[in-house]
Amino acid sequence: MFVTVGRWCARRPKRTVAAWLLLLVALAGALGAVGRVTSEAVSIPGSDSQAAADAAEAFHGPASGRQPLVLHTAADAPALTAPQLVRAVEEAARAIAGVDHVVAVTTPYQPAGRAALAADGHTAYVSVELDLSGRDITADITREIVAAAAPAEAAGIEVTPGGDLAAALGKGATRHSELIGLAAAFVILAVGFAGVVAAGVPLVVGVLGLGVSLAAIGLAGHLIDMPSSGTTIAAMIGLGVGIDYTLFCLTRFRTLRAEGVGVEDAAVRTMAGSGKAVAFAGCAVVTALAGLALGGLPLLYALALAPGIAVLTAVAAALTLVPALLVLLGRRLTPKPKPKPKPKPKPKPKPPAAASAATPAASASVDAVPAFAASAPEASASAAPAPLADAAPAALADVALADAARADAARASASVDAVPAFAVSAPEASASAAPAALADAAPAALADVALADAARAGAARASASVDAVSADAVSAFVGSAGAASAPEASASAAPAPLADAAPAFAVSAARADAASAGPRAHGWARVAERVAARPWRHLLAGLALVGVLAAPAAQLASGQLDAGTKAPGTAARTAYDRLADAFGPGVNGPLQVTYTLPAPAAGPTDPRIAGVTAALTRTSGVASVSPAQLSSDGVQVRWQVTPTTAPADPATAALVDRLRDTTLPEATGGTAATAHVGGAPAVQADLNERLAQRMPLIVGFVLAVAGLLLLLAFRSPVLAVKAAVMNLASVLAAYGVLTAVFQWGWGAALIGLEGPVAIPGYVPLLMFAVLFGLSMDYEVFLLTAVRESYLRSRDNRAAVIDGLGTTGRIITSAALIMVSVFLSYLLTDDPVVKMFGIGLATAVALDATVVRGILVPAAMILLGRATWWLPAWLDRLLPDVDIEGEGNGESGARPEGAAEGGCTGPYAAAPAPGSGSAPVSATPTPRRKS
Repeated sequence: MFVTVGRWCARRPKRTVAAWLLLLVALAGALGAVGRVTSEAVSIPGSDSQAAADAAEAFHGPASGRQPLVLHTAADAPALTAPQLVRAVEEAARAIAGVDHVVAVTTPYQPAGRAALAADGHTAYVSVELDLSGRDITADITREIVAAAAPAEAAGIEVTPGGDLAAALGKGATRHSELIGLAAAFVILAVGFAGVVAAGVPLVVGVLGLGVSLAAIGLAGHLIDMPSSGTTIAAMIGLGVGIDYTLFCLTRFRTLRAEGVGVEDAAVRTMAGSGKAVAFAGCAVVTALAGLALGGLPLLYALALAPGIAVLTAVAAALTLVPALLVLLGRRLTPKPKPKPKPKPKPKPKPPAAASAATPAASASVDAVPAFAASAPEASASAAPAPLADAAPAALADVALADAARADAARASASVDAVPAFAVSAPEASASAAPAALADAAPAALADVALADAARAGAARASASVDAVSADAVSAFVGSAGAASAPEASASAAPAPLADAAPAFAVSAARADAASAGPRAHGWARVAERVAARPWRHLLAGLALVGVLAAPAAQLASGQLDAGTKAPGTAARTAYDRLADAFGPGVNGPLQVTYTLPAPAAGPTDPRIAGVTAALTRTSGVASVSPAQLSSDGVQVRWQVTPTTAPADPATAALVDRLRDTTLPEATGGTAATAHVGGAPAVQADLNERLAQRMPLIVGFVLAVAGLLLLLAFRSPVLAVKAAVMNLASVLAAYGVLTAVFQWGWGAALIGLEGPVAIPGYVPLLMFAVLFGLSMDYEVFLLTAVRESYLRSRDNRAAVIDGLGTTGRIITSAALIMVSVFLSYLLTDDPVVKMFGIGLATAVALDATVVRGILVPAAMILLGRATWWLPAWLDRLLPDVDIEGEGNGESGARPEGAAEGGCTGPYAAAPAPGSGSAPVSATPTPRRKS
């Protein structure tokens, strides 16, 4: 499918690009026609707050509720009760009543609004009722209402909208964040690709996909209650993954072009390989988000749907738009060939005939002979008999061959091919002077041939095999090997002076090994080698760092946010502060208590109603209780209860529990009446409680699905469990940073906050799903490279080093782009968006460096071949999934040498240590006949 889609788009690039542009224009036009709506309303089916909301529908109030328009004068200015100010306010109220969608306006001078005037007379609020729900109130409507209040402003009164009117003004104010994120991504890509055109492709795809997804989310907002933070989070994630997915595909395309593959074929093969991996990673993110549906909350549905649409759009763009752009810009995206390095001058000392036919690395090893000769010239001349002297060249050739294999597999193969020529170079000497020694040297020559085969199969595996051959060659040269095969000859032909000279030769050979090892590894390859050399040390150090970051998460607690956490100077924050200063903090979050009577009441003086009113007034933490309001049928009763504390204060949540558990049951005991507590604080308390109950189920689902996907991809239960544990480490570290910054207030001022703020319960849950999906992206790309290397060499250690060295740079670049995008959203005023920006950036940065660069390779090296263990029965059940192999993967093939009925997979194929058998290669190398 990926090949078919990729080829179709590659052969019709202009049509594909035009189709995406047409889709963007169509969705944007539809959104412009109907408008974007968001809603902060939260419904919790089956909760007490939802029952209160349902009972309140009997009162048939305005759709919007009463929205405050806060009036304020300075302390040294006339009070709002001054005659000229009263006239100005009443004139403004009449003008507001004429605004579209406004159905009623209540001033603090009317009997129904007397409670809206503060005791000091300098603060009051006008109640505005609209025929729109809170989600449908737009910024334009708020501006018209404020403009209509011009007579009050002209009289010196400050007019500030509050409630949903203020919330409407803060919608869609994140464009500067996207621009900053795009600018940072462009710089990173331009440096990485060393070209503007290549850097522009991921940005074009990311921006186009973002536009399509945001328009689709805006239209979806007409069908469900979509919070404003959901749209921002979707933009944050969609832009990040859109750029990253294109980056992975573009890197693969440039690699193929550098190898000489044609433009169209390179684009198609990119979709067959990297495109398939992108689709797998994107589906993993969407599947993790789908787990939020188990929460049973409409809010979670919306928060999962918005980023899900953004990720699916990014995947679709990567699979269709990217191949079209690759073909259109193919030649301009092709990397320039690197200049060939100048050949190094050969060393002056001329090597023996055999070494001269080998590579320069072999020559460097043979140059160690003079050191040995100088160490015991007389002994080597007088005490070394002819047979051993004649055997020396063969041993030296072995050492030279070992050096060459360590430097490079291909050069090692060329070096080994010269061994038969050396044997022919002095046939008379080898035939007449040392028949026994030459015969004894035959196994070493056969080992050379085997070494060449191993070198062709993989440089890392060849190096491991050469170590044994090199040791045998040294021991044969000093006489120990000869003693094994011909003890009598060894005892007579290897006198003490020659044996004493062995250490000097060993030092010379070691120096030759270091000189012939070739250029040192750089970047992530060097990191991988260091981790492989000391895996326990790096594993413990990485776990310690993650543990320090995750430690604060032990005190993570869910809380509530209110307008008091908004940025100073915003309309919402100004209205909140002025109302709190004038009427008390509880006025910004009143509770609604409903009472359903079994029989209609005659009026508010009914003893049943009066008893509940008195009980509410006596409750600790209650500042005031409004007069009881009776429904038209006399069955429903409603009170507005004002707490003494702010909506986000934990004491307010405690008041909700106290009313439900003690006050109302005692006041209604012995009757069939039912009472419920609603309002914004009660809703948030119920939301946090419901999320805490459902979180284990959601976490378990995400872990199970992620593990299953990795098991299908890499056919290793050990690998799947290891990946889940590592992903959890990233998530816990993000939770710890989230707790320290927001709940404790560490560095809060640096991100535009005045101090600690509460963390809503849905933030950790949504962050868990998103982070697990994003971590799967990097896990897939890294393990794909490691597994491909392992299938070639069957050397777990070398495969881990090769996989990290191959993918480390691209994963780091992708993570750096995503971190830049996430951090750019710290400039927004919404604390929830800041939380996601800090949490996601921390987790991605840690995941791409400490987790993927240290913990994962260290764990895989310590596990060894057990990493790839797969029971035979599970191997038969799992389907063959080729994640990034262009259709020719070997995921389902039974490895050579696997035992029937036992374990299969790469683990069973590897030989036991010390068995002497060569590791099984995915592509067997033809053996040379001896």
